[in-house]
Amino acid sequence: MCLANVPDCDQNLLNVNFNSNGYTGWGGPANNGSENTVYSYNDDFTWVKGAHTIKFGGMYQLGHYNGFGRQCIAGCATFNFKQTGLPGDTNFTTAGGNPFASFLLGYADGGSIDTIRFIGQQWPYFAGFVQDDWRLTRELVVNLGLRWETTLPPTGLDDKLSDFSPTRPNTKDNNFPGALIYAGTGQGREGSRSLADSYFGAFGPRVSFAYQLSDNTVIRPGYVRCFVAIPTVTGATPQRGVHHTHSLPVQGRDGCEQQHLSQVWF
Repeated sequence: MCLANVPDCDQNLLNVNFNSNGYTGWGGPANNGSENTVYSYNDDFTWVKGAHTIKFGGMYQLGHYNGFGRQCIAGCATFNFKQTGLPGDTNFTTAGGNPFASFLLGYADGGSIDTIRFIGQQWPYFAGFVQDDWRLTRELVVNLGLRWETTLPPTGLDDKLSDFSPTRPNTKDNNFPGALIYAGTGQGREGSRSLADSYFGAFGPRVSFAYQLSDNTVIRPGYVRCFVAIPTVTGATPQRGVHHTHSLPVQGRDGCEQQHLSQVWF
């Protein structure tokens, strides 16, 4: 069973629902969700020279959000008693009617179809650090370090991304501020694969020391400034063949977890 002119009847059956009289629906929507991968490359080095233990390294990560949706590619239809009850009466007790009778007559109360859609987005992430663990005396080790990182704005598969600009004149509304902008090159596009600004000022210092007061007491104060990588998107609205995205920092990696302060040696 299939509806005419739907995108695809081979992957799923028509999803039929009866929203009254206790009938059980038939079938179910096709699958919907996302596949997320992260490719990570990093290397760290340690160089010991005299009283200094110097650590440095870098990281590159490429995060992907691959979202897909095709819930009603074979059609979703809902049937109600109203189509076979008394006209204008919405109370089943007085109107009568039957949703299954409406189905047999082909009188649907509502329905929808979906085209298969796919959202492919990528987030490049770069980071590097250097740290010197300097043993001044047998009891005192000073840790001095600096970490830098940045997450570049997302890009979309085939540059199918759009975003809302509150300052862009809307040519369809007397140039009133506020319009969609489109990634990619060509007429009506921004000439760029991304639609957000980059930030390269995420420098995080690490300053601490470890001092052994006695055989049973060690003092370890420290100061660390951290930044968070933003590798996710919270939603998208397909329109005109592109995806309008809404990015928020709802998921991240704490840079402080990737570079630990050294311990005092005994």
